[in-house]
Order: sequence, then structure tokens, then C-alpha cells
Amino acid sequence: MSDEQEVVSQEAPQEAPQGIQTTPDAEVVSEAAVPQSNEYVAPVEEPAMPPPPPPDVPQGPIKLLMVDDDSNFREIFSAKFTANGFEMKTASSGKAAVALLVKGDYIPDLILMDINMPGESGTEVAMAIKQDPKTEHMRIAFLTNLKEPWPAFSGSRDKIAQELGMEDFLEKTDDLDNLVKKVAEIVARPPKTA
Repeated sequence: MSDEQEVVSQEAPQEAPQGIQTTPDAEVVSEAAVPQSNEYVAPVEEPAMPPPPPPDVPQGPIKLLMVDDDSNFREIFSAKFTANGFEMKTASSGKAAVALLVKGDYIPDLILMDINMPGESGTEVAMAIKQDPKTEHMRIAFLTNLKEPWPAFSGSRDKIAQELGMEDFLEKTDDLDNLVKKVAEIVARPPKTA
């Protein structure tokens, strides 16, 4: 009789839900953990985490500080850059820009500096920023409509700007899409070394 009971219990095993197997001790084992045949089952590898970005690459939106005494330029350029995902602050003078930077509440990825401004010129302000230990690491690109901003110097405006320790020289233009593209390219490349 005990043989009969064994046969009955073997003929009517308790069924587990599809994809789940049970061991003789009624322990639940997932189908993935138990090979169904003699075939080799390769272990599932976790997807590799992407490497962290280099420390010089900005995280999140690109932060810009535009320094320009012309309120129309500040408004138009700020609207265009903001519409393209940039975080934007503006300053109407070099003095206001330096105060914001030294305070340390806003650290831009790039400062767009006009050259021809009342009081200190943009060149003087940029040089002061580069000479202050608190702000010397900040990246600056000149943004102006002056064709010859430094008449005492010979050479291309780009080269002179870079020799002064700046990232680049950009012209104010009606082609704001191209300007947005150039600014993104400047921020993406490694910073200039002094």
C-alpha cells in the first residue's frame, strides 16, 4: 500500500506556475536558475556602468555668464541661449561680473565678455579675473562686434585672445544658431592652460 501511495504522489505532483520549478522539498526555484537540459547556461552579466565624465566636462546645463553693457544684446542673447538649454546669467558691467564671480554663488562654465564697455574694458576685466586666485580658473571668451579690439597688437583676434589666456574670440552676429554652436564647442574642448 505504501507503494501505491508513492505512485499516486508521483503521478499527481503539485504544479507550480509557469516559469517556476519546485525541488522535491517544495522549495521554489526560478526557471532561470535551473538549466533545463545539459546545455551550458552562461551567467548573465550586469550591464557595465558608463565611466564618469572627465572632471572638466560640465554636468547638467552649460552655465554662461554674459557681460555686456548693452541691455538689448543681453536680452536677445540670453533668450536664445536659454531656449537652447543653457543656464544664463548676465552682468551689465565688469564690476558687476567680478562681484558675482568672487561671491561664488554662480560658477559659469564660460564667461562671454564684451570688450567695449564704459569704465573698465572687457579686456581689463578679463585679465583681472584671470589674475585673481579665486577666479583664475574660469574660462572666458570675448564676444564683441569690434573689428579691431586691440589696435596696438598685430595678428588675428583669435590668436591674441588666446595669448591673453582666453578661450576664444567670438563676433556678435545675427546668426545666433551658429553662435550657440560655437559656444557649445568651446565648452566641450579642454580648457586653455595659462
